[in-house]
Amino acid sequence: MWGVNSNASTQLSEVTLAVNFNPTGAPYGGSTDGDKKDTYPNEIRGLVHIEGSLKLQQTARIVGAVICNGSVSCEEANTITYNASLYACPPKWYTYVDGMKLSPQSWEQLVN
Repeated sequence: MWGVNSNASTQLSEVTLAVNFNPTGAPYGGSTDGDKKDTYPNEIRGLVHIEGSLKLQQTARIVGAVICNGSVSCEEANTITYNASLYACPPKWYTYVDGMKLSPQSWEQLVN
């Protein structure tokens, strides 16, 4: 089981953790810098795919989409905000392939 134990109201602080979270080569919101003075939202962004079960604790915040092959349990006030850009431009291996259809109880290509 995967667990996300996060309090979304607590900001990720470079000052508190003495780490630069957006150095050259790793931009946040399109910008980088060399200081350790920034704060960032405490959230997971993008596609989250869990093979097993997922347990969201406290007030976890996910901006994107969650695919979970097992059970999902939520405690407290967790938030999942769908990001439509994942549908418009999905990550590699999560794309639609013309001619592929789901067949109950299998993962095979059906050819007309």
